[in-house]
Amino acid sequence: MYADISAKSQLDVIRNVASIVRNSALSTPYCFVPRLRVSFKNVDRCLFVIYSDVEKFLRVEFRKESDGIVIKRMMNSYDENDSVAEKIDGTTPISLATSILATAVMDRPLGVLEIEFFDPNPQEQRKIFNEMLKTLQSKIEGFRYYFRPQKFVANCLTDGEIFTSFHEEMLDLIRLKESAMETISMENHSLEPRSLIDTTSFMDDIQVALSGTELFSTKPDERYLSNLMVQALNTDGFATLRFARKSDAGWWNKQKGKVFILNDSVLMKRVTLSDNLVAHWNLSECGLWVDISTLKNERKYWSCFEKEKCGLRSFCQKCAHRFDYWFYRDLPRRIINEPEWVIVREEKKDEKEKSGEEEATDTWEEMEFVDEFDQMEAFGCSAKMEKPIWSERLLKKLI
Repeated sequence: MYADISAKSQLDVIRNVASIVRNSALSTPYCFVPRLRVSFKNVDRCLFVIYSDVEKFLRVEFRKESDGIVIKRMMNSYDENDSVAEKIDGTTPISLATSILATAVMDRPLGVLEIEFFDPNPQEQRKIFNEMLKTLQSKIEGFRYYFRPQKFVANCLTDGEIFTSFHEEMLDLIRLKESAMETISMENHSLEPRSLIDTTSFMDDIQVALSGTELFSTKPDERYLSNLMVQALNTDGFATLRFARKSDAGWWNKQKGKVFILNDSVLMKRVTLSDNLVAHWNLSECGLWVDISTLKNERKYWSCFEKEKCGLRSFCQKCAHRFDYWFYRDLPRRIINEPEWVIVREEKKDEKEKSGEEEATDTWEEMEFVDEFDQMEAFGCSAKMEKPIWSERLLKKLI
């Protein structure tokens, strides 16, 4: 396929591609690169994608052939006809990609660094990691390159020890605020995200939020809540289900209990699930989300709950960073754009969705409000704050 590409010197190619990569990283309208995605098919094939803005990205793929390494790059396109290809020898795809990133990107702050492995074998992942690390360490004697993301994301096939090794060897932990392992679960024929489940806990020594995230395109049902309860019991934190559609906020009506004013943006129903589990159903103008935790962790993470003004994260067009909103809305389309570079878990389609039925959006029940601001003694907390001011207009919007 690439037989007609003449080989070039390794240094010339690195300089050329690094210049293009750096220009792409510098072209962002933000003070940081919104997202860098690095994917490893195996030791002989990898790619990285630098996202500079909504629908603006540079995609560079590296593949080992019998006569050298082929580098294929595309700007704002997945069409092979738009690609530019070069070939070099005397190196490996992992080493070459890492060298280019070290030269062009690693001095830039990142919004998100995303790492994807497609071979679940921990030994193969360790080979890739070690080759990256060796390349970074050899750039300058006595100097180590570090990625500088605010958030680090790995896919569901990433081995736990490799996930930890990235933190220990390749990330600037001073800048890092959150780490996550993400999974995409989809049904056939649907490319729209419907809900998000994640678990959150903190690394006490460096105050980094750790989360496991699963993105669903299927309509939320009772199985999701069962899954959420299991995750809450198995984490030293809490589990959250975030609903993408406001029409799914009808779940709020199914929960029995008084409505508490959590803060100046959020109403909350506290529902006891068992002797040791409690759910917070949260409703704001943005939409609905539910946190489930043990009683012990409810107290431990209470400040996180009461500070949350919008729990929809990347699902919220109003509150999310515009790039994050676009990226996660567009994420399922990678099945079409990059079928070789996506891992999804298929979900069965809900019978009502098959028939085209949808929950009504106006079936709100009358809610019982707590008239005076409760200091949350019922929650085992002693939050001391002034009563938030809720306007009649805002309350009517919510209910």
